[in-house]
Amino acid sequence: ILVDFPIYGGSYTTAEYTVQALKDLGCQVETMDNAIADPMLQYMLKMEKYQNAVIPKLNELMSDLLWEKFLSFKPHIVFCLAQAPISQHLINAIRQSGSIVAFWFVEDFRRFPYWNDVIKYIDYFFVIQKGEFSNQLKDFPQTISRYLPMACSPQIHLKLPKDAIENDYSSDISFMGAAFANRVNFFSHFTDYNLKL
Repeated sequence: ILVDFPIYGGSYTTAEYTVQALKDLGCQVETMDNAIADPMLQYMLKMEKYQNAVIPKLNELMSDLLWEKFLSFKPHIVFCLAQAPISQHLINAIRQSGSIVAFWFVEDFRRFPYWNDVIKYIDYFFVIQKGEFSNQLKDFPQTISRYLPMACSPQIHLKLPKDAIENDYSSDISFMGAAFANRVNFFSHFTDYNLKL
């Protein structure tokens, strides 16, 4: 299995855990670590006037690198995580070679609507949301879609003694996730509560 990492974000850590889980299952795993593209992407995001022209070129470059990794490793499955750069023509080339392309969309489908473009070309599409999203996925019968919720890594997420939980981690409100500006703003309104992030 070739795991295609996102460039940055919370999905990056999820990709790391995914690789470990696949190895624990006995799979031979290679990775396409796209973090090298993060500084370029951040630079491009500052060039508002040219974003629409240059960001697709970065996606193509990273797709070309993925193709080279694909040719050398010859995986049965290419497993992409949300925000992983992969082009439509590369997805088609991988599928034409006989390999499967799977995509785990570990994002909010309302906030990142690009899933509409990705789902049309892949074999398997995994999501972390049900309800309305599940209904929309029915519009793409050519792709097998399944609910695959987030989980924990037993090597990292260890059970703590009860007194440690009560003393160190108890709170009125808690949140685990990336400190995006909208989240920081939201939680700034909870000053009257024992809030732990």
